[in-house]
Amino acid sequence: GRKATETEILENSSKNTDGIIQAALHTESSKTVVSRYQVKSGLRILGSDIVKEARKWVNYGQYAFGGVDPTPGRGADCSGFVQYVFKQNGIELPRGAYEQGLTNTIQITDISQIRAGDLQVWSGHIGICTGQGTSIHALNPGMGIQELPMFSVYGSGAFLGFFRRVDVE
Repeated sequence: GRKATETEILENSSKNTDGIIQAALHTESSKTVVSRYQVKSGLRILGSDIVKEARKWVNYGQYAFGGVDPTPGRGADCSGFVQYVFKQNGIELPRGAYEQGLTNTIQITDISQIRAGDLQVWSGHIGICTGQGTSIHALNPGMGIQELPMFSVYGSGAFLGFFRRVDVE
């Protein structure tokens, strides 16, 4: 997969009445997972900002099944944690791991191209890649939120791959 250039996004975009850019991403890659997406005008988030927010919670945030806030005393599960981290950076994500990984994303098929902020996705689990060979996950009540070598984590369900949000650079 490849990332659309800003020029391509703008050329294939039209503004609706809410000032949201609706863009069509057209690539020759068959790995483009979602071809239509919305981003707020001018919103481009750095993957390093996603990782910076996620790392605040390593060895501190609490895990809770069904939770959406990693604050101790509350807790977040894997997709709740990912949703929370992205929301702190101005990006609204769906609630489920599968939907987060396959909505507004392009699949990364060359693991040497994995960058900060990319998503490591299973059908029932999700984590945030750091771009340094590790990924950050809300794992379980005993481990909480951890940064671990990317290939040492085994999520539930089938491994779907690595995905990049179209609104993250």
